[in-house]
Amino acid sequence: MKQLDILGKLFGSATRVKALKFFLLNQDGGFAVSDVATRLRLKDAVVKKELSELAKIGFLKPKVVVLSVVGKRTTKKKKVNGFVANREFALREPLRNLLIESGGMHVPDLAVRFTGTGKISLFVLSGVFLHDADRMIDMMIVGDRLDRKAIDTEVKKIEAEIGKELRYAVFDTEEFMYRLKMYDKLLRDTFDYPHTKIISKIDLPELRS
Repeated sequence: MKQLDILGKLFGSATRVKALKFFLLNQDGGFAVSDVATRLRLKDAVVKKELSELAKIGFLKPKVVVLSVVGKRTTKKKKVNGFVANREFALREPLRNLLIESGGMHVPDLAVRFTGTGKISLFVLSGVFLHDADRMIDMMIVGDRLDRKAIDTEVKKIEAEIGKELRYAVFDTEEFMYRLKMYDKLLRDTFDYPHTKIISKIDLPELRS
């Protein structure tokens, strides 16, 4: 049984687990129901029900959120009812330890999921996957004949699963080698700090860690 399925049994539904993760990882801002539903790739009605239940137990607090409504000629601001994480919720840290810190950011078969997106020679995880919010990116993919649209689609699926928008970079091998040679800031911020290679076919001293 998959981890999300197990947690879903414990917490009542997989949707609730996704909602909990979302607000544990996005604690600083308020979100409208429609925004949360879009990010988690779920229906508004389902998300609204779960968020209302989480508000009843004090995990969330009501918050008025300002949305931008784009029209044909103008963009208008609209206030809607939304939710924000309650930082004073008594079980916030235990929940975070269970859902986030204790393997909660693990995404099974991650390398396999990108198999059809091109010839990948290097796949690196950093940032949120290693619980390090200070890093510039969470994921880096290097290869040739990469289908960037397919990569973006798969990334969005993963974002919905973990409840967090990912910062990621995609490089052709030639561009990556040039950046590595020039001591590119983004690359150094990734490789000079803890990271995990789930695909590693580029054998260079700079990458041996």
